[in-house]
Amino acid sequence: MVLIEVKRENNPLFIVETTLDTSLSEVSTHCGHLYNIKIRFELMAYVLKQLAEHGVMRPVSEQGIDEVRLDSVQIAALKNDTRFDYNPDPLGQRDGRAPLGQVKENLFQAAARCESVFATAKVENREVLNVDEIEECLDFTRGSVTIAYPMGLPEHEPLAGLLEDPGHWTPESMETQPINVDTCVLWFAGKQLSRASTLKQCTKTRHENTKIIAKITHADQGPPGREQAVSDETQKRLMAMYYKKEQEMKKMELDQSLSGNAPWADSNSFKRSLYGNSSGPGNSLRFR
Repeated sequence: MVLIEVKRENNPLFIVETTLDTSLSEVSTHCGHLYNIKIRFELMAYVLKQLAEHGVMRPVSEQGIDEVRLDSVQIAALKNDTRFDYNPDPLGQRDGRAPLGQVKENLFQAAARCESVFATAKVENREVLNVDEIEECLDFTRGSVTIAYPMGLPEHEPLAGLLEDPGHWTPESMETQPINVDTCVLWFAGKQLSRASTLKQCTKTRHENTKIIAKITHADQGPPGREQAVSDETQKRLMAMYYKKEQEMKKMELDQSLSGNAPWADSNSFKRSLYGNSSGPGNSLRFR
């Protein structure tokens, strides 16, 4: 099987498994779907943490900081309510009624599972993305949310749409834009992999036991930028090593300079002492 490590710019995303005879249209579409799911899971993890800490999202007309909207009596009533853990949202977007105990912990676990499905460590360890984990993570997340909110989430809660309808998450609500799965393209070795070809035709290899690194882009984006020859971490280590060597050379030059001015390092000191030209008193030899 051929392993494809998919990147976006210089960021590793995931590793997929395919064959040389598979159509690149199918491979590109599959990678595009996984890329969009990765973005969706990242947003879900963030929203799950917010839900566990500050409760559900308020309608836009009711949003605001509690200290401004409510008086001291109302705030005291919220703090004394044992049905939830009152934790006001500093942004004023959520109602501050966080779940209690294990229910809250389940939501945090669901967020952690969303992050782990597409963890960068898996790419570093050369682990192929397990597609079954995606559905398992969604099932666990739905179950955790149902336990926390048996009556369901309100329509204005972003997580409700993320769980039920993937199309609910719009580009306006995300920093990272989803990709068009029907037109996205893969790039390998600086060349675009044509959707009309197979992986075997584009990579010019006949061995199934192959791994390639491909970058995914929008159809009209053009070729991705080339990666640095040296990573940032390696560059930092090289700079530190160069600075250390430079300091050692400066110290060595200083030591040589100081030792060069010492009397014992003067090659003509013995000659001067014989002729009485030594600067030190009583150190010269005189002949009569």
